[in-house]
Formats: sequence, C-alpha cells, structure tokens
Amino acid sequence: SADSPTVLERCFRAALSTLGRDPAALPARLFVGGIGIGAKTAASLVADPVHADGLFLLGFPLHPQDKPDQADPEALFRTTSPMLFVQGARDRRCDGAALRKALRRVGAPMELYDVAEADSNFRVPRRSTRTNEEIQAEVFGVLANWMARRLHA
Repeated sequence: SADSPTVLERCFRAALSTLGRDPAALPARLFVGGIGIGAKTAASLVADPVHADGLFLLGFPLHPQDKPDQADPEALFRTTSPMLFVQGARDRRCDGAALRKALRRVGAPMELYDVAEADSNFRVPRRSTRTNEEIQAEVFGVLANWMARRLHA
C-alpha cells in the first residue's frame, strides 16, 4: 500500500535535511519529484522553503477520481522551480483539460508530456499495441531527457 502524505513528506524532509547537514553530500543540482501522491507531496514541499533545479510530477493527482471540477492545483502556483508533468492520457485523477487550465496560472517554467493510452500508473489496456515496459521506458526517457536539458540550461 502507498504511504500517507504525512509519511511521504517526513521522508522527503528527512532526506533534504540529511543533505543539508553534510556539505560534502549536497549535490550541485537537486531534482525532486514523485509519482501519484508522491508527486503531490513533492510539489507542496518544493513550493514551501525548498528550491530545486527541477520538479518532476509523474501521474500528478490533480483532482479526485473522475471529478475534474474539484481540481486542487494550489501547490503548483507557489512553486518557482521548473516543472515536468508526465501524465497518462487515461488518468482519471488528472483530466487533461483541467490540468492545462491550471497550468495557465503557473509562473514557473513547465513542460507537459502526455503518454498515449496510459492510466495514472502508466499502464496500458491489454488491447494496446504497446507493453507496460515500453510505456515505462518512454516515461523514463522523457524524464532523463528533461533532466539533461535542465542540467545544461
């Protein structure tokens, strides 16, 4: 089962605190992110006091399942770090139109990548011509490419 948002936030903060206490461990560049509720937790953390060189949000849960009218994008508006959203086109917790509407109000640089046929967990239906492994490779390829571009920005 997934960890609660409170547990996830404690873990993120503990990791960042550890990095902050040991100057030798502090990376020159910092990327923070997650998938699903981990993405939402990372967004709220980076919107708080933490600056990151990039915030990656995979399968960001913008609203309760099938309720795009209840979108909650507030953490995204407080974030100044560049953001990458990777969303499954069939994600029932992140309607594409609702996300695009919310992102119009985001001041930070951001990119959005839609994964065709994928759900919130980046799984495709059996009838798909692509496998879940191919989808995962696509998602990680997009993430790696975005990080490489941010490192050279």
